[in-house]
Amino acid sequence: MEPVPSEVSPAIGARSAPSARNAWVVPAALVALCALGFVYARWVYAPCDDAYIYLVYVQSLFGGDGFTYNGMRVQGFTSVLWAALLAVTGGIAPNLPLAAETLSVLSGFFVVGVTYAVGRKLGLGAARALIAPFLVVTSWDFAFYMGNGLETVLYAGLVLASLGFTLEKDPEAALHSHRLPIVLILTVLTRPEGVLVAAIVLAYLVWHSRAFAAGIACVGRIAVVILPVFVLIRFYYGHWVPNTWYVKSNAGFANASQGFAYLANFAGAYVFALLAFFFAIASEARSMGRAVLPFLATIAVVLLDGTLRGGDNMVGFRAFVPALPILFLVLVWALERVDVRLVAVGATVLAAIGVATFASGRVMGSSWNVPVLAHAQSWRRDFEPRRDIGRTLDRELPPGAVVATNVGGIIPFYAKRPTIDMLGLNNEYIAHHGNRDHRLAYGHQVGDGEFVLSQRPAVVVFGGSGAPEPTHLVSDREIGNDPDFHRLYRAVRLESGATIFVRRKASPPPQPAPIDSRP
Repeated sequence: MEPVPSEVSPAIGARSAPSARNAWVVPAALVALCALGFVYARWVYAPCDDAYIYLVYVQSLFGGDGFTYNGMRVQGFTSVLWAALLAVTGGIAPNLPLAAETLSVLSGFFVVGVTYAVGRKLGLGAARALIAPFLVVTSWDFAFYMGNGLETVLYAGLVLASLGFTLEKDPEAALHSHRLPIVLILTVLTRPEGVLVAAIVLAYLVWHSRAFAAGIACVGRIAVVILPVFVLIRFYYGHWVPNTWYVKSNAGFANASQGFAYLANFAGAYVFALLAFFFAIASEARSMGRAVLPFLATIAVVLLDGTLRGGDNMVGFRAFVPALPILFLVLVWALERVDVRLVAVGATVLAAIGVATFASGRVMGSSWNVPVLAHAQSWRRDFEPRRDIGRTLDRELPPGAVVATNVGGIIPFYAKRPTIDMLGLNNEYIAHHGNRDHRLAYGHQVGDGEFVLSQRPAVVVFGGSGAPEPTHLVSDREIGNDPDFHRLYRAVRLESGATIFVRRKASPPPQPAPIDSRP
């Protein structure tokens, strides 16, 4: 590896490659880290309903209904790339849930490799460069999302891979390369907020090289691929942004207070890592040079974006997982320069904080965070009832019978019936015109009971796994307050203990109206 010019950072590129005699050590260590990540991911695993939403679309595609939500054309997923990968692997793998989980595990392996590679580009020695990926795979939140079938970990790896281009010895050559636009395109297609990461990387490279023409040309190459994809999405689904955006982010800054609480909980859970990070940056930012700027800017963008949107309603700190590999990498990079005596003092202080706060369960990420662990356990507990509901509906309902539920993934996947997502994530009408209650958790604030009942669903499922009565959710409350519902539907308790509400046979037959618009 050739050294980077000293004006970028004197430490970057300063380490030599391991000797040929010990060349096997690093690959073996990386394989061991991947194995550790896999074991940890399976240990903390919980089935994720949002992952099953992707699988509903893939299942509909294989069933001849196109890339739809059990026949309804609406973009209820966020990641275009993840949906495409699942469609490809789903055609090979006989088990769609296993295919999704395998992809997320492989994404974790990808992050291990990228974190090590970027560490080496930063000038870390072979042994020291292994520390950051070790910290990543032993982080509870990363391990949790490494194994449950979502795109979160893949996005984290692509974000870090994008930042790796800012360390190239010739930034103008990086702008002219074919690899940079490919990685940035994949990043944007994995998560829409990848546009912000691409902007940081391109702005830094242009600023560092002063090659404005090369920067514009690179943007042009990216647009040649990205724009047709979004035009196709607009043509197929009718909107430029995913339907989920209207449910989650269309509230503006109304959910920012929830987001700041989410950020505060994240800071409390990762207090050790964050204190060490700020200590190291404060001590060594100047010696690290301007090469650290895009890394710090990306961490800030990930945290700010997640905070202002309202945080997240899923287990742990999914919204901030993409920041973890960057944070750990910069931490290791910065601590390499800190005086060993200061490190000893800092470690003593952190140890004291750990002893004082151990009982609160907020000292090792989400590993000891009791509310987070309870939330994960609820996902494990709810999976069987949800699957039982879906299989029962698949067995008992006639083809074309409509199901209304707040569970947008697991129940529709196993029911294989047209579904009204009462939270609006997969329903265009509710997402655009539903009622919103800002007191509810982010992502669960929208609903429209009147609309749901107007579609005359054959079955209504309350709550998250078949509650015996309407819950606090908007659609549930409004349906429960409608006297027609109590007259037209009867409660049926399943063997799993879940309760569903079935439309009485004496009620008028459903009208042949599309389930995503009023009749």
